[in-house]
Amino acid sequence: MYKRIRDGLFAPKKIIEYIKDKMYMPFLMVFLYAILMTIPVIINNLTSKGLDYNTKDAIAYLFNGTDIDFKIENGELINKSAKADVVFEKELNELLEIRISETENKNLKNKYVIEFSKTGFCVRFAYFKIFEESYQDYEEITNIDLSLLANRNSTTWDDVFSVVDKIVVDYNHRTIVASSISSIIRYAFYIIVVALLLSLSFVFRFRTYLNYSAMFKMSIYYTAPFAFGIILNNLFSLNIFSTIGIIISVFYTFIGSTSIITRLMSSDRK
Repeated sequence: MYKRIRDGLFAPKKIIEYIKDKMYMPFLMVFLYAILMTIPVIINNLTSKGLDYNTKDAIAYLFNGTDIDFKIENGELINKSAKADVVFEKELNELLEIRISETENKNLKNKYVIEFSKTGFCVRFAYFKIFEESYQDYEEITNIDLSLLANRNSTTWDDVFSVVDKIVVDYNHRTIVASSISSIIRYAFYIIVVALLLSLSFVFRFRTYLNYSAMFKMSIYYTAPFAFGIILNNLFSLNIFSTIGIIISVFYTFIGSTSIITRLMSSDRK
């Protein structure tokens, strides 16, 4: 397997030597690539300390100047205004919304809602609660005036984000196995799709000389630069690596086509 990875990365002309591999071998390579692509994701989840500074600043900016007439006192949400049944709703993006109210939310939406209710908060998607926590479980927000969040520079944001960071880290650790399996399946799918696209360059030129399984096997080996581009992208958060990876994979496919032509011409001379 090491030789196939090495040649897929640095010696594309040699890939033709693996054209007679049993079909299980390229699929093992897909699985191996998917695992390697997932390792940086696992590392990021295990070492995550919560939201980064830019994300926190962007969230605080969205609430700047917003009127939030609520406070949490002794672990209970209290409406500070004279009006009854006040509901505060703030859309962070098209997939995520904040809702604060003493009353239960009956208008369920097909988006994620972080809902602050009488004694605690939860993350909900439509009818499903992803998790639920009590204010009493976090001393930072057991007693807090939410109206202070109208100032993006308020130290109250430090207390809120401290809780958010704890939840994010805990969630990442608890879901590490499920998220890893999900990533492996997702990346394996990506590799197979890329291999199918790469194999088209062989189909049009060599369909009378090679069966499709041989072309597909070679295409999987040529996805090595794409796979390692994703790995570098996940490690350094630079999309340029994945772009370069797919370009190199396409380029290697054309080199592979030249190798096939050379091999066929040599056979004809004999």
